[in-house]
Amino acid sequence: MHEIIRCIAGFISGYLYIKWLEIPVPFSAGEFIAGVILEPFKFFAAAIAFLAGFLFYAILLRELFLTVLQWTKNIQTAKWKILIYFGVILSLGILYTAGKWQTLVLFCFSCMYGMISIDIKSLHKKRLSG
Repeated sequence: MHEIIRCIAGFISGYLYIKWLEIPVPFSAGEFIAGVILEPFKFFAAAIAFLAGFLFYAILLRELFLTVLQWTKNIQTAKWKILIYFGVILSLGILYTAGKWQTLVLFCFSCMYGMISIDIKSLHKKRLSG
């Protein structure tokens, strides 16, 4: 149940981040910085939405990675979790259509933080015992 809430909250946060942080096409650093300076509250709200979105997605991507590791060891997982993780990938795909660069930044930060937060020692102990 928590995974569904995280997926929905991550999608909403990511969507708000994309809508509030407008990146001009073609990209112009001056225009982007001017937009940030002229609308600081909108930038601050986008930063908060980004932080929330990347934390939600980091947890979900970490769990997805751990589930894939379990599959490689032939450990069964619940079918509903597979649907949740498919939903995570689908929601990132939908966000990508809304804002390509913002979603790439969100995905990269989420992956990095999700991988950093994996407890390697406990994984190694589980692998030795299981």
